[in-house]
Amino acid sequence: MKNIKKLTAVALSVLLILSCSLTALAEERPFFSDPGRFRGDILEVEGDTLTLSMDGVTETIYLMDETHVINAGTGRPMELEDRTTDFASIYYYTPETDEDIDEGDEEYFAVIIICDFPPEYTGPFYGQAEGRTRGEEGELIISLDRGAVFLTIPDDIPITSRITGEAATGGDIQEGTGMLFWTEEPTAYPSDETAARIVILNRDEIRNQHYYMVGNLFMVPLRPVAEAMGYSLSWDRETQTATLAKNGLAFEVTAGSDIFEEWELDAAPVIRGGTLFVPGGFFRLLLEAEAEALEEE
Repeated sequence: MKNIKKLTAVALSVLLILSCSLTALAEERPFFSDPGRFRGDILEVEGDTLTLSMDGVTETIYLMDETHVINAGTGRPMELEDRTTDFASIYYYTPETDEDIDEGDEEYFAVIIICDFPPEYTGPFYGQAEGRTRGEEGELIISLDRGAVFLTIPDDIPITSRITGEAATGGDIQEGTGMLFWTEEPTAYPSDETAARIVILNRDEIRNQHYYMVGNLFMVPLRPVAEAMGYSLSWDRETQTATLAKNGLAFEVTAGSDIFEEWELDAAPVIRGGTLFVPGGFFRLLLEAEAEALEEE
């Protein structure tokens, strides 16, 4: 009976944590920033992977549902198979992990893939606005890339929304706004530049590391909530299985399988951006599995 009361208290605490977290995240859905960048030739696209060659070195890059593919000339979305050349500029992130990763074993996930560049390289480049200031003549200046890039935005340049294609203004670029920008002068790596054109990206489109929704179903990252419940996690990359351990108990959950112990989950766990997501109802079943295991002891 003591164990059941203890589990009930833990369950209420976890549900409160989960509820508060999802509420806060629903109000502020941060997206990926501070990307790395690869430039090279696309050798192959197969399934959810892309092979890129850079000066004789090849890298495998994972594609996501959220990966933007952009035509460099028009700034409009395109399909990878419709590219006319293999050269591409790819902005990527490497997922955070508690494991020690050997050099060469990093995993890269594409956020933006830019193809079909015009002869003069004036972008686009990807960035997230970090600050807004005004120049001596009142012109808007946006800082990006941890202050490494200062982008002056003239009043008369075209600014559009990637989603609708409709006109926008510099006032639509606020702290946290993701955007593609072209520069007046050709450059491979922008620093202090004047924008010639901007396409604003909707922040809800870019990878959300905290949760996402399938219909009305919350998909929640396993690790932070399970750790809040007192579990430690280990990961078997070969079988795509996470083992949750606590006080001599161990439970397994596998990506792609909607079966957990004796129950069927609302949806199969999914690896998204290097993170294992499970349906929100998984944690209630985890508590039930823990209660049953303790009763058998």
